[in-house]
Amino acid sequence: MDAVRISAQLKDFPWGGLSFLQSLVQRPDRMGVPIGELWMGVHPNAPSTVLDTGENLASFLASNPRFLGDLREFPFLLKVMAIERPLSIQCHPDAKQAQKGWEGEAEKRKVLDRAVWNYQDANPKAEMLVALTETTAMCGFLSAKQIEKNLKKVLPQSYQRLLSHCEKQSDPVRCFVQTLYRLDKQTLEVTVAEYQEALEAQDEKPNPPFLNPSEIARQAVAQYGADPGVFGPYLLQVIHLEPGAGIFLKPGVVHAYVKGNGIELMNNSDNILRAGLTDKHVDYDELFSIMDTSYKQVEEILTTKEEGKYCYQTDDPFFSLCRFERGSYDETQTSVSLLFCIEGSLEVSKDSQRLSCGKGECLLLGAGLEQYHLEVDGCVYRASYPAKR
Repeated sequence: MDAVRISAQLKDFPWGGLSFLQSLVQRPDRMGVPIGELWMGVHPNAPSTVLDTGENLASFLASNPRFLGDLREFPFLLKVMAIERPLSIQCHPDAKQAQKGWEGEAEKRKVLDRAVWNYQDANPKAEMLVALTETTAMCGFLSAKQIEKNLKKVLPQSYQRLLSHCEKQSDPVRCFVQTLYRLDKQTLEVTVAEYQEALEAQDEKPNPPFLNPSEIARQAVAQYGADPGVFGPYLLQVIHLEPGAGIFLKPGVVHAYVKGNGIELMNNSDNILRAGLTDKHVDYDELFSIMDTSYKQVEEILTTKEEGKYCYQTDDPFFSLCRFERGSYDETQTSVSLLFCIEGSLEVSKDSQRLSCGKGECLLLGAGLEQYHLEVDGCVYRASYPAKR
């Protein structure tokens, strides 16, 4: 049976959780260390291995091309996220932007550390997030009129002097963002001080466990001070997700996950253009060149339900995600997939062959496994290619 157990790689980040992922993969030695992500895939920044042999997953797939079927390379990256405080505000390139950016940094990669590369690979990056617990995110710009209203409220003195000219621009949102991000240090410090004072006067009612814009902004200012990213909660849509709900983010959509835990699925890429709320490398000019400033209300992903299986419908052709609740399933597939057990256990069988795994573990199913039986005692997520319609 073309199925193997693979490792899931923990990644520590200062914004990560102190127990969620550690408990999920039963790593008590990492308790107290902020772990933000659990990776499953072949990306070189945290590649999985085949547990039975210890072989790097990319090497295993190169030696066993039947697992990929018609694909030349493994197509997606699956993560579990644990978010205790806001990630950096960021966006990701589409296919043309990624290829151009990767080629354009060829000389840079020869002499500079990976930490200051804008492009980690030549792949586009769309992504989806499905909440495992109540989750707050910022994603996609608000309308120009709403941003204007917000900025007048939180920058009552500075707006007229610094930002009012944007109202007459053909792309006011881009003007608002670029103006704030290009303030000199002294002006930014004065503006953030005014912003902080205005935030204290906001009367938004708390909505626990979710965070409203003023709460996010106060946390950001407390942590990052005079960073233009602190204005994000009044530039971006603040979205609240109940467990099981998801959002899909196309390349170019500016976003930041704020708090919660979730399953994240994306192209096999780690290309990130950051827009503040970070101590890592930023390149605002490159960010401005790929960000999408158009307004579109962010909506939850349409989910279809069929006898205990929930599938998330996106328009991305490179990956799809389904959730299996407790039960028995006879499944078919046309390409490679991953099964990750978030709770309980699972067993895959084909004829007389069986392979099982428990909470926090992952199976790789090869393209040749066209039909299989799945037993779920708990909850399992399946990432696959191509997206099923």
